[in-house]
Amino acid sequence: MRQKNSVTVLKNKVTHNKCNWSFLLSMVILVTMCYIHALGTSNHTVNFVPINGTFQNYNPVRRLMSGQIPYRDFQDYLGLGHLYTGSLITLLFGGNYRASLVAFSFLAILSFALLTFAIGTSITKRKEIAGWMSVFLVATLLMQPMFLTNALYGTSEIEEAVSRALDTGNSARFLRGMIVPVSIGILLFLQKNLKKWKVSSWLKVVIATGMTGAVCFIWSNDYGISCWVCLNIMCFFTLLVREKKIGKTILGTVLSVLISLIAICVLVELFTFGHLKEWYGSVFGTG
Repeated sequence: MRQKNSVTVLKNKVTHNKCNWSFLLSMVILVTMCYIHALGTSNHTVNFVPINGTFQNYNPVRRLMSGQIPYRDFQDYLGLGHLYTGSLITLLFGGNYRASLVAFSFLAILSFALLTFAIGTSITKRKEIAGWMSVFLVATLLMQPMFLTNALYGTSEIEEAVSRALDTGNSARFLRGMIVPVSIGILLFLQKNLKKWKVSSWLKVVIATGMTGAVCFIWSNDYGISCWVCLNIMCFFTLLVREKKIGKTILGTVLSVLISLIAICVLVELFTFGHLKEWYGSVFGTG
């Protein structure tokens, strides 16, 4: 009996390792495709055009990389997610204007890839399958085969919307929208780690939603704040279904909002180097 159990455990470990390697391979291929695409699309747009959105992305990035303080020395109305993610990838790719073109193009199609991965994981419940689904969908988008353009798109509006992932576009829409899969990842990470805490499932939902919502709120003024609202609505219905007590549900939702507001202040203070007031004036004034 013990020998059979040992064999079963060994087989499960081998299967688990194979799944992990398969998942990692799909992610490497996915990121490589995104990077090669970004290099190709950026080659012919190295010129500076004031109204094509490229300097709109590079301007706050170059200021941050030069040591200027966000919201004290310059405005960044596209959000802290756009600023810091764009700056990090631009720095990794070379830290200049050309590098920012590649970086923001890379982030646009990577956002599409993460969205497909998040949807695939929710459907299949297996990350390795979702990873290869994302590889297939990104490859299909890049190659634009006839079955995609003539049958699956359906309307020109859908075709245009999906094709937006192939370039940065004005205001880096896909990068700002990246908060959708990012927030899912943060929520799952927090829920997994909160299992170690000896607290009720009610409180785990409240804390995870509040902390995730804080990241969403500061990411961008549109997608981010919308995600924050949606998370709190989801928190309300999740607690209502689980607890079946309206009073406890309302209390949990209010507590989640309070946690997120406190976390927003802490995160903004951190990422703006102590300029919460200036950030607040920009987001609720200009933004």
